[in-house]
Amino acid sequence: MVYEDLVALGPQAVYSQLPYLMDDYAGVNSSTVSGILEQVIENEGWSDTFQKYQDEEPEDDYMEGRYGKKAQFDENGKILEEALQVAEQHGGRPEEAVAAAGEYLDQKGIMTFGVESVAPFGYGSYDPILDYANTGETYDATICYDNQEGFFIGSWGDWLEGVEQERAEEGDDEGLVEGEDW
Repeated sequence: MVYEDLVALGPQAVYSQLPYLMDDYAGVNSSTVSGILEQVIENEGWSDTFQKYQDEEPEDDYMEGRYGKKAQFDENGKILEEALQVAEQHGGRPEEAVAAAGEYLDQKGIMTFGVESVAPFGYGSYDPILDYANTGETYDATICYDNQEGFFIGSWGDWLEGVEQERAEEGDDEGLVEGEDW
């Protein structure tokens, strides 16, 4: 089903939707979707086309995330850096500082939907390990607060994948859950 969907979309549409493909196939393991995409690219002869699209893309500024992922900075990069300064200079509880940064983003035209948190399973959102300004997109760069690392610009989706990978490598099968709005 995924293979046929990708072929029907064609190389240009698939390439332009790469950041969202995993979300489009919720319920399908992301490594399975990646593997199927690789098969489509190889079997349908899309390699040269994808390379051409990649070569035509303008260079973007990127910021290295905690786990080596790169949160893309586009025209909003400067605004995100300013919002990070707002959070770092707030002086209140982390979730209040992230909320202040979220309000700053709202004022600058980057819509946020309050502060959300991620907490260890069973602990509840009163003891979060991550607070972030919710942009409505799992992998969009935003202002985050990690209770071990402090404030950073990144996506909570990349952060969560990194933490889950660390826990798996350590043999910790305790899950994480997304918390409630503050």
